[in-house]
Amino acid sequence: MLYAASREFVPLYAVYALLFRATGLSVAQISSLFAIWTLVSFALEVPSGALADVVSRRLLLVVAALLAAASFATWVLVPTYLGFAVGFVLWGIGGALQSGTFEALLYDALAREGRTSSYAGLAGTAEAASTTSTLVALLVASPLLAAGSFELVGWASVAAAALTAVLARRLPDPPRDAANGDPDDDSDTEPGWLDALRSGTAEVVASRAVARGVMLVAAVAGVLVVDEYTPLIADDLGATPETIPLLLAIPMVGQIAGTALAGRAARASTRTIAAMPIVAAAGLAAAPWVGLVGAFVGLGVATGILWALSIVAETRLQDAITGPSRATVMSVAGVASEGAGLIVVGWYAVGPSPVVATALLAVATVLLSGLVCRSR
Repeated sequence: MLYAASREFVPLYAVYALLFRATGLSVAQISSLFAIWTLVSFALEVPSGALADVVSRRLLLVVAALLAAASFATWVLVPTYLGFAVGFVLWGIGGALQSGTFEALLYDALAREGRTSSYAGLAGTAEAASTTSTLVALLVASPLLAAGSFELVGWASVAAAALTAVLARRLPDPPRDAANGDPDDDSDTEPGWLDALRSGTAEVVASRAVARGVMLVAAVAGVLVVDEYTPLIADDLGATPETIPLLLAIPMVGQIAGTALAGRAARASTRTIAAMPIVAAAGLAAAPWVGLVGAFVGLGVATGILWALSIVAETRLQDAITGPSRATVMSVAGVASEGAGLIVVGWYAVGPSPVVATALLAVATVLLSGLVCRSR
C-alpha cells in the first residue's frame, strides 16, 4: 500500500492545467495535450500489457515511475507547448507500462492464496491510499505555489516520482502460475510476448462476460476524465490560484470514501449498483447552478460514486478472466478506457466551457446504469 500511496503524491496534479493556462495556452490547446497523452497510452496499452505478462512486473513499475519523473522535469525545464507535449509522451509511456500491471500483480498474488474474493476490498484500499496521498499533495501544492511558483511544485513532483521508483523496486513479483486460482500448477512453460498478446486479445473477443466487463471499465473511466478539468472548473467559477488546491480536496475526499467502500459496493445488489451512476449524474449536472463550493461538493459526491463503481467494474472484469494473459486483458480495458477518455476530452475541447461541459456530461453518466445491469 505504501507504493500505491507514493505513486500519487504529485503536487503538480493540482495545478498543471493552470501551469498550461499561465503560459498562454487555450482550453483547446490544453485539451490537445490531454489528447496526446491519451493517444500515446492508447497506442502502447495492449503491447505493454502483453509485456507485463512475460517480464518482471516490478521492473515495469520502476520504469514507469522514472518516466513520470522525467515528464515533470521536462515541464519545469521547457514550459512551452512542445515541452508539455514531450512530457505527456513520456508520462503516457509510463502510464501504459503501469496500467493493469499492479492490478494483475495483486490479483495473481491473491489467486496463489485462494483469496480472490478479497480483491475488491484490497484494490479499493490501495486506491484510497493513493487518493489520500493525492489529497496531501494537493494541500502541499498551495504553500509550494505561494512560496516558489510552479517551478517548486514541479520539482517536488519530480522528487516524489523518484521515490516511487525506489518503492516499486521493493515490491514482490510472484510467479504467474496461479493467475487463475491454480497454485499447484508448476509448469515451467513461459509464453512469449506475441503469445500473451494473442491470448489476451482473443479472450476479450471470445468471452461475452470479459467483453462486457471491458465496456463497463472503459465507460466509467471516460466519465472520470472530468477529474482532469476540475482546476479549470474552479478557475472559471472564480476561485483564486491559491485556493484551487483546497477546493480540489473536496472531490479527493469523495474519491477516498468511494474507493474505501468499494469492497462493500462490490457486494451490493445489481439494482443498487445501477443506481449509483444516476446519483453521480446529479452531482455533475449541478455544477453551473449551485455556486463555487456547492459545485465542488456535487463533484465530490459524483467522484466518490464513480470511483467506487470503477473498482466494482474492474473486479467484475478480473473475475471474468480465465486465460493466462491477465495483464494483457486489463490493458485491452485500458485501451478502451483511453478511447472513451479521448471522446470526453474532445467534448471538453468543443464545449462552451468546462463548467457547462461537465453538467452536460451527466447525460452520459446516467447511461452507465444500463451497462451495470448488462455486465452482471
